[in-house]
Amino acid sequence: MGVLCRSVPGRAATWLTSVAALASDDVWAVGYFAPARRLPEAPLIEHWNGRSWSLRPTHALTRLKAVLPQSLASVAALAPDDVWVLGHGVRVAGPFDVFLHWNGASWKLFPGPDLISTRPGSAWMQALGTDHRGRVWAVGGWVRGQGEAGVPGGGIVERWNGRQWEVDRHSAWRKPLTMVAPVAPGDVWAITGGSFAIAGGGYGVSPVQILHWNGRSWRVELSLGGQSSVIPTGLVAVSADDAYVIGHYSATQQPFIKHWHGTRWRSLPLGPAGHMQRQGSIGLTVTSDGSIAALDTEGVTDRANFLWLRCQH
Repeated sequence: MGVLCRSVPGRAATWLTSVAALASDDVWAVGYFAPARRLPEAPLIEHWNGRSWSLRPTHALTRLKAVLPQSLASVAALAPDDVWVLGHGVRVAGPFDVFLHWNGASWKLFPGPDLISTRPGSAWMQALGTDHRGRVWAVGGWVRGQGEAGVPGGGIVERWNGRQWEVDRHSAWRKPLTMVAPVAPGDVWAITGGSFAIAGGGYGVSPVQILHWNGRSWRVELSLGGQSSVIPTGLVAVSADDAYVIGHYSATQQPFIKHWHGTRWRSLPLGPAGHMQRQGSIGLTVTSDGSIAALDTEGVTDRANFLWLRCQH
């Protein structure tokens, strides 16, 4: 069990949105902070070296201010010299995505594909994921119209082809995708529905469903309910017959954990009394040895905050 340590830029309000761990001494966290004097939000990258957190300057962003993201939404790590970050920004033409890559020495910035030139509205990617073969995926969606008048449209899947990010039009879905957990090119789990964030606000998308991609098409494997009744907060997959989803029910504020064991999804017990009994920022992660861990930041004590679902030995 680790300790919670953070470095905050000055006294700025700081939000972390995603974390990726390669080892106990190699952890990345991304998000954004609000500088003083009411300046726009700024991207934030931190790294844990086993002893302390440190801020990572992004010189590529400083040089390319024309596409500077205001916030970072997701991070995925393949190796110490192969880390991807998804960022968001807004310009006159509308919101945009940008991808940053760490090669072990410096950051390089890659623009996301043009998602709105062929349709009216806005589009934003939501999450990154990596499969066991080292491929990198991104999922998101688009909205018809703007602001409160906007209506969530279809889901978008993008992949890194080794040179640039491109839209995989064969794996589009009829509603926005909010989470992704790839295992292999023909074995990908995703969530559609829930909270779909985009510039200027967000949208609730119903129903909340767990999807599986078999290399040819998506299939709904589990319906969790309407967006007003269930809020998913984490999705991980270790293999084709080993996946987990976690979240909480809106009405009761009680968490849930469900496990896919190859034939069906089943609910798991939440552990001893006092563990994970409150609504909070519940999330999932897979450690380097294949263990599955759940974190509830609203726990009453440190012991209640962290719950191992399965430990590999």
